[in-house]
Amino acid sequence: MKCRSLVVLALFFVVAGIAQAQIPTYSLSIENSRVVGTELRFDVYMENTSINNIYVGECDFVLNYNKQYFTEPSFRMEMSNPELMKKSYGYDASITHDNKLVVAMYSPMSEVKSLDDVQAGLLTITTEGKSSKMLLGTGVVSGISDPSGKAGLEWVKADKFFKNAVSSYLDTRPGQLTFITEGASFVDPTVDVALSPSTGVVDNPVAGVTSQISIYPNPVKSDFSVKTTVATGEVLVTVYSVAGNEIVSARQTLSNGEVKMSLPFETATGNYVVKVQDARTNELIGTHPLVVTK
Repeated sequence: MKCRSLVVLALFFVVAGIAQAQIPTYSLSIENSRVVGTELRFDVYMENTSINNIYVGECDFVLNYNKQYFTEPSFRMEMSNPELMKKSYGYDASITHDNKLVVAMYSPMSEVKSLDDVQAGLLTITTEGKSSKMLLGTGVVSGISDPSGKAGLEWVKADKFFKNAVSSYLDTRPGQLTFITEGASFVDPTVDVALSPSTGVVDNPVAGVTSQISIYPNPVKSDFSVKTTVATGEVLVTVYSVAGNEIVSARQTLSNGEVKMSLPFETATGNYVVKVQDARTNELIGTHPLVVTK
């Protein structure tokens, strides 16, 4: 009986070890911190560092910042990744609490029935190649009161009220999206950006894609041009709102590496994303933020 108990106990630890090994690990990073006008902007990236795919579900993000250089700041996250837009991800209301920036990202899936459903409904961060790192969104903090200060962005690793958390489907726990907080690591900025306005700012494209497009003018009222140095022939140009709604889409033939686009008359003032693809292969050439002012 004693031997049997030892065997059972050993098997338990083996199974537990396998289950633990299957929990995905990931890192969260803050990149491209910059000041545009009176707003602090920064990109939030997630990279899969494990041997298992991550099926991105609900996420909670918490960052520290230098509160003393802001007056009554507001915080929001913009959905700057078109692939997340198409899957109908979104952000709940962001808040500033004490010296923390807090936001929750919600996923399009509320009920998990099978891995096939998860793969169809959620965006996957794979374990290799360009797609192992993903842009989750662009953070925007307004209310800069002292441009001589520093932003002070850093991940909150442990806090009484808030903590960073990412959920994913796990084969070892079928039927649910599970928060995989135990597999997280946090990459802090190597340079703390000054809060004085930046010049010549170009926002980063979708993670893992080297964007070879530029837009002018930007900001724009209606008509603008898209230029690329890496494509020829026909391209598909699509403009999305930050909520993921398609504003306009058109197939255009490049002339000297350039095409012209017009926004619908009813396009409101705000932030948008321009996505350019090869019209024949649908390969992504690049994305770029677009600001509309009326």
